[in-house]
Amino acid sequence: MYSDNICLKGNIVQKNMEIKKISLIVGIVIFLIGSLIVYPIESRDIITIEELKYTFSTLITGTLIALYGLLGSNILKGLLFLFFWILISMLFIYLWEGDGWGRGIVVFWLGLPSGVISGTLFLIINHFFFRKKSKSKIQYIKQVATLIVIYVIVVLIMKWGGDILFYM
Repeated sequence: MYSDNICLKGNIVQKNMEIKKISLIVGIVIFLIGSLIVYPIESRDIITIEELKYTFSTLITGTLIALYGLLGSNILKGLLFLFFWILISMLFIYLWEGDGWGRGIVVFWLGLPSGVISGTLFLIINHFFFRKKSKSKIQYIKQVATLIVIYVIVVLIMKWGGDILFYM
């Protein structure tokens, strides 16, 4: 009886891993379709970025499905982390930007995407490099340092593009 219970649990875990693997592959494929097929077709006739509704829909859908494939049942924790990291990112941009009439615009147009991109990259890097290690203080310091480095790189690229060295 006990060995049957272990086999049943092993079978459930194996099916769960297959679902996560399939979700990861489907998410990556949808993301690639959105960026390589939908965007070139849709970008021919646009004037503003708001007109890319199908591109954004496929990119967001692919990212969420891929995050489910990576995080599994912890997807809500990952989405909560992304939400709070977006808020923190917007706060950092608000404190960094000087006073001016465009400060609120910069907070939304720079803080929101840089928070999403850096948070998503951190979740992926954390999954592959920091997930199976011990939970010590050094581990948490490495995770925070990685998140800050990713965030600074993303913000610098989004703020100045290729002209980072010119502005420094």
